[in-house]
Amino acid sequence: MEWLQLVYKVPAEPSRKRTYIWRQLRGLGAVYLQDACCVLPRTPESERRLGEVAAKVREFGGVATLSALGPAEPGWEERLVAAVNHARDEEYQELLDTTERFEEEVARETRKGKFTFAALEEIEDDFERLERWLARVRERDVFAAALRAEAEERLAQARRVLEAFGDEVHGRERAHAAGGDDANESNHVAEPGDVSASRPSSGARQ
Repeated sequence: MEWLQLVYKVPAEPSRKRTYIWRQLRGLGAVYLQDACCVLPRTPESERRLGEVAAKVREFGGVATLSALGPAEPGWEERLVAAVNHARDEEYQELLDTTERFEEEVARETRKGKFTFAALEEIEDDFERLERWLARVRERDVFAAALRAEAEERLAQARRVLEAFGDEVHGRERAHAAGGDDANESNHVAEPGDVSASRPSSGARQ
């Protein structure tokens, strides 16, 4: 397998330009070997996108060199693969921790009996963010890092927790609506012209 290496230098000021380049490279899944020197497995997509980052560095007034790498010593590629997988596992672990906090939040709402549609919407938004996060990490997980399967299973579990909460909200709203209908019937007030309400029953006739 060939690898791509980007070595770059961005002017120190304004710092937002350096931060922008760093965020772009981390978003691609690039692993830093040292400051301003990162690598990615070579694919048509990674070559195109690293080329775009290099062009942006130059646009910012910096310098960038994109080159292809190959192994020059035993174990070289294995170390790079291990470095990439370690970076992905750190991301999966953060996702696992956040998913655990998500489940704890659902449990708190459940203990409070806060089965409202507003609470459900907020929880659904949080879960959708977790799904997007997993999709991004999985996209850059070229070598199927060790924690990938655990993260996928934990998010599936969180979905089941969310669905159970949604079912409870729906069930309670239906029960509340049904109870409200019964109360409306028992508290019926006669409107003008409502014959059924004003007519005496047969047992009340004189």
